[in-house]
Amino acid sequence: MSSTDVAKQGDSGGKPRKRARDDGTQQLKKAPQAPKRFRSSYICFFTAQRPHIKQLLGPKASITEISKRSAEMWKNLPVNQKQHWEEVAAKDKERFMNEKATYKGPWQVPSKRVRKDPSAPKRSMSAFLYFALIERPKIKEKNPDMANTDVSRLLGELWRAASKEEKLPFVEKEKKEREKYKVAMEEWKKQRESDQEEEHKKRKDLAASWNAYYTSQGVATSESEPPLMMTEQIYMPGPGGYPPYSYAHPQYVRQSGNIKQPVILGPNGMPVMMNLPPPAVTPMMNSRPPSNEGARPPSAAHVTPARYETTEAFEFPPAPPAPT
Repeated sequence: MSSTDVAKQGDSGGKPRKRARDDGTQQLKKAPQAPKRFRSSYICFFTAQRPHIKQLLGPKASITEISKRSAEMWKNLPVNQKQHWEEVAAKDKERFMNEKATYKGPWQVPSKRVRKDPSAPKRSMSAFLYFALIERPKIKEKNPDMANTDVSRLLGELWRAASKEEKLPFVEKEKKEREKYKVAMEEWKKQRESDQEEEHKKRKDLAASWNAYYTSQGVATSESEPPLMMTEQIYMPGPGGYPPYSYAHPQYVRQSGNIKQPVILGPNGMPVMMNLPPPAVTPMMNSRPPSNEGARPPSAAHVTPARYETTEAFEFPPAPPAPT
């Protein structure tokens, strides 16, 4: 990692930014072996005082009560004791900066989560996320200056310290929402299979209608090969491997518009843009072209790019001069 990259990650703690989900690329997550971000002074204080606070409030104390008592203790903490926790946080930040400077591995690794269909039902949240939805506003109200990363870290500490009885309502809610998600997912899969079958039937009917049309026009059809003209024309390839301008494409090619156009270069080496209507007369390869004795070669404006058809002979312009 260059010094510029280290400087960019210095203020954010080296936490990698997630790539946008709509850019068509694989999602990334933080590498598990990367150095862990440093903790704030309040998080260090809460982690150390949590067992003591729980002992004071009793074994039946809720996580909300523990968080509230911790915020009150931190607010009323003397300046010299707060300075102690500031020093503890500074040492933890120094530890992180040293680990980040010597870390040579990746900061981000590909996420194994497969990009889901946007029309699919949303997956149910975990019990911890339901817990965080309730407790996060309370923590932000008591600590308005706390960063979001510290709030998330504190939520994790509170969830780990919660008893089974305190976690039970959120676990039950997760189970109920998960059952609803399974039912909705089964219905969505059935609907998707039905839509795919209907789309396949529409394509099959469209192909059958085109085959019927080609048959009515005297064109041979096949299920595995595209329809061809009954009388195939023989021609010699023109310059560059393109068909000659006197060659008339088969009917199915003209109808589909899948005609490869040659690139005609002008005197400056750039392609020439032409938008002229096609000529009324289209002689075939075996017909005799009109005499053009005494006439000058046509310019690029006489060439029609829409079809390989013209009533005059065409000569490619000279190649541009080689760069000096």
